[in-house]
Amino acid sequence: MPVNEGADNTELPLTGLPRFRAPQYADLLKRRDLLGRQPQLEIFNLIGKLQHRAGDGETKIGEAVAVKPLFAGSGARVTTTILPGLNHHQIHQTHPAFRAIVAALWQSDPVVPPNAPKKRGQYSTY
Repeated sequence: MPVNEGADNTELPLTGLPRFRAPQYADLLKRRDLLGRQPQLEIFNLIGKLQHRAGDGETKIGEAVAVKPLFAGSGARVTTTILPGLNHHQIHQTHPAFRAIVAALWQSDPVVPPNAPKKRGQYSTY
């Protein structure tokens, strides 16, 4: 999901506040103190990355990872996982994405269904 639409930075890992801030993103930054302390909150951010593209074909990586700084200081944990070779649509409907969700929810090695297609490559989490 593009949290900061228009962000162009694709260097990984992206840390800190983005240089470009869409008006909606700037508004979220102003209101982030409303979160208070949220140590029980965990956010799992799955991002597709197509070869030779800056993202998943619809959302740029810089737009998607901008969610992490919004929660800085809140105690919430934000984990971002890059899924190489997946477009935006495939993040919602493929076994590699489902395995990443299982791994995040159960914090274990991904469970691979018996008839699942072979992995396209390792994904990175930061």
